[in-house]
Amino acid sequence: MSVLHPTLLAAGLAAIALPILIHLLLRRRYTPIRWAAMRFVVQAHKQQRRRRRLEQILLLVARCLLVAMIAIAVAHPLLGSPARERERTVVIILDNGLASQTSNEDGSVELDRSKRLALEEIDRLRGAMGDRVAVISSAAPARAVIGTPTGDLDAARVAIEGIEPADSPPDLTRAFALADAAVRDGNGDTGNLSIDATVLVLSGWRVGSLGTTAGPRPGLGGGDAAPGESSNAELEAGSGVSDFALTLAAPVETESQNLRIRDVTIPRGVLLLDDTPAVRQAIVRIDRTGPASDDVSGELICEIRSGNGSPTVSDPVRFVIPAGARESTVAIAIPVPAQVDEGAHNAGFALFSLRASPRIDSIARDSVQRTAIRVARGVEAGLVRSRGIRDDGAGIPSEAWISAALRPDETSPVRVREIAHSGLDAASLIGLDLVVLARPDLLPGSAWSALRDFVDAGGSLLVFTPALEGAQAWVDTAIARMPELEGLAREGVPLERPEPLVIGDAAGALGLLGAELADLAGAVRISQTLPMNADATRVVLAAESGAPVLVRPAPGIWVMTSAISPTWSDLAARPIFPALMQEVARQSPSRGVGVTVAAGEPVALPPKASGLASQESNLRVDRENWTAGLPRAGVYDLSSNAGDPMGLVAVNANTDAGDTAIGSQARVEASLVGIREGGIRWLGDEASKASEARFESTELARWAFALAVFLAVIESLIAASATRRQPNTGMGTGSDATRATRAGFERRPSKKTNETQRGAAA
Repeated sequence: MSVLHPTLLAAGLAAIALPILIHLLLRRRYTPIRWAAMRFVVQAHKQQRRRRRLEQILLLVARCLLVAMIAIAVAHPLLGSPARERERTVVIILDNGLASQTSNEDGSVELDRSKRLALEEIDRLRGAMGDRVAVISSAAPARAVIGTPTGDLDAARVAIEGIEPADSPPDLTRAFALADAAVRDGNGDTGNLSIDATVLVLSGWRVGSLGTTAGPRPGLGGGDAAPGESSNAELEAGSGVSDFALTLAAPVETESQNLRIRDVTIPRGVLLLDDTPAVRQAIVRIDRTGPASDDVSGELICEIRSGNGSPTVSDPVRFVIPAGARESTVAIAIPVPAQVDEGAHNAGFALFSLRASPRIDSIARDSVQRTAIRVARGVEAGLVRSRGIRDDGAGIPSEAWISAALRPDETSPVRVREIAHSGLDAASLIGLDLVVLARPDLLPGSAWSALRDFVDAGGSLLVFTPALEGAQAWVDTAIARMPELEGLAREGVPLERPEPLVIGDAAGALGLLGAELADLAGAVRISQTLPMNADATRVVLAAESGAPVLVRPAPGIWVMTSAISPTWSDLAARPIFPALMQEVARQSPSRGVGVTVAAGEPVALPPKASGLASQESNLRVDRENWTAGLPRAGVYDLSSNAGDPMGLVAVNANTDAGDTAIGSQARVEASLVGIREGGIRWLGDEASKASEARFESTELARWAFALAVFLAVIESLIAASATRRQPNTGMGTGSDATRATRAGFERRPSKKTNETQRGAAA
């Protein structure tokens, strides 16, 4: 047996001496005085003595037991399981990811169920015994709500109630790492984990809570692996977590259907006012999870929000997903706003949203997608050139070819500003969307520094390789300022024969050139390139042998490895060149930063960016926090170190986490392989029920309190009965009545009484 308050127990048991002491003190000795009627009183007293003595003994025992039961109830003794003899440390991992927002028929969400289970677990803890609890929210990025286990159970309850749902998937890798740290911290010894430590994971365990096998989502900053896969791989590599009891909430068993906008494809990152409807058409892929036995339908709308003006809303487009099918693709025209904010960065966003019945769309957060987009009247391109320098024997400078391709006539939305090599600085780049370098070999180091700042502020840069014989010395200077160009060789390499262009893995970056791109590229012949070691996913165009020709090593940076010269290629003389230059110019994101990412994924922003402020709330996020990912969807304004606006970041719900299909215990256990060596216990199984029943049966405090109440009633009845019972002589048997009667018949005679009696005798 263990006692929560042994000091109180000792003090309470010692208090049993009080009724005994009172009983002894009240047993006063009297000197009997014989008088005429004494014979009758003595006779009556003898008749009642045994009954009175028994009542007094029962009263004394009842009062002693009453005090003892009160002492035991306050001391809170426990019997039974030896595991309960030690302090308990419970770490609650609460799944507040996107799938936890699945709505039920009664209007509640599954996160409410998890919170209820967490509160029930806290109610079973005993803070006075030393039990402690830590709380972790698992939605990426997972965080320790209460990192160090605390005995303040009321604070833990408040913390659990305050956990808000997120739009990201659970980050089990970090959640279990935080749980491991909490267990070790709660134990106070990093070498030996407490055997009484329990990690309780509360989740509905829908497929979205486990991670899916879906790949990265185009345009949404998806990673190379699904959330569940990457987490498990890291866990299997070794998280250091093994020596605690792992208990999981049972998976939900209720079917639920959910509609999601899986991805949005917008041809260009810049929406120009003179674009035709065909150019402004977005492709939206909608899918559903859960049951697929019936047709589902709804409407898709698109809004454009830019600056402080009112949003421009498109006409709704109806979509249908037939029975048995899982997805549908919808084309919708992006509306053009009536006014354009010609502010510092012209950043805006397109908002795509579904309208459907809640019965078929149990999670509303992933039925909305935001895509960063720039709304502008035209594109400002800066062409860096040096007059009088000729690149080839034909007498036409490469800058002239580029300028003609960027602005073939006066109706072109691309406006070209010429900048001298010697005058390129930060001031000369103000207001530009795109900078084109035809002769990077002529730039000094200070000009490269200005270009670095320009790219960091959200501008785009297109670098052409100059037609130089021998070493390209400018490469070292460029790489020193722009590490994204790492991989460029220092000397051009002729190809064995002129090769046609072929499209690369990143050809989608050219947007609307689409199917025509392959035919246009096939007419070009490449004779020489400046080799560049680039990832295949960054190559837009390549020679037939695989040598990269047009590379996009980073968003906003383009590199052409073949020079505008007949000895290198005939690219400038082919129809693809004007189309290529126009598309690169129109792909310039903005004069500011426009980034679209999924909730929970890391956000890569320029070095000069310092703060994100939500447009929907007062939330502000600093750089240290956004690199780990933002848990909530929304639109955030980006500011620089100086507080100037730089653009915006559009964060969407991570649709991989919105899969509402039911998961099984076997699937959950398989997804958690590698977390620990021992088994997994499920809440509600027979072992768990037996443990809870055993714990409840060992608690003696409530039984002691109930027995104390019973003894109090018995003591009152005995005392009342003894008080009412009077002998024939009028002498009662109760304690107070007995003392009064005996005081009247057996009290010591006073001095005056003795004198009176002696006088009477005389």
